[in-house]
Amino acid sequence: MFARNRILAQILMFLWITGGSSDRCPLNRVCSCQNLQGKLFADCSERHLTKASPFSEDVIGISFEKNNFTVIPQNLPEKLLYLDMSKNLLVSITQSALRRYKLLQNFSVSYIQLTEVTMGTFQSNLQLRELDVSHNMGLTIEVIHNISFDLKSSYIQRLNFENLHCTYGLSQIFKKYHVSNLKHTQLQELNIASNRIHSLEFGVLSLFPKSLRVFNIANNVLSYGFYIMEFSS
Repeated sequence: MFARNRILAQILMFLWITGGSSDRCPLNRVCSCQNLQGKLFADCSERHLTKASPFSEDVIGISFEKNNFTVIPQNLPEKLLYLDMSKNLLVSITQSALRRYKLLQNFSVSYIQLTEVTMGTFQSNLQLRELDVSHNMGLTIEVIHNISFDLKSSYIQRLNFENLHCTYGLSQIFKKYHVSNLKHTQLQELNIASNRIHSLEFGVLSLFPKSLRVFNIANNVLSYGFYIMEFSS
């Protein structure tokens, strides 16, 4: 949820400084909109929605948190920059789900019950800066390879893969193929906390991009291994 909280905080600060207002969204009477210098951020959270009503094209951000969507809506503005689908009823995200939203920079699908994110899902979303798929224990850490492959030529800066593995499942090894495609990105933060990881394959750390500043491996079951020498090198 780190990406969503940061964006919302920035929006609230902006509104406090500029005196932005909140009102019903044009064309959409279900959601409330915040005006950010002529661009709109729509809050549609906790409204028991299963489908999206139309939005005007000046809506650049939408929060659908805590609704009942089973798929990602395909009738949202094409120039959308921010989309929060966390705490909905999605089970899988396929290649066509985000193809329409090529300018998307921030996307969250945390706290759902996802079991699949297919390779190719994010291949059209090269503008992504922040992606949060955390707290989807049906995915396992194997989904990291699919996502990192799609984002190898993107502008990604922050990835949240926290708690993708069953609490009492088998312990895991974080391997080089999970992150090898991120080596030439501008990634700054990588979160793989709470995934029952007991070891890192030797050489994983050498594949991290030089831009990386935060690597969160908290709340795993790490044991002694050769990978420890990489931390001191």
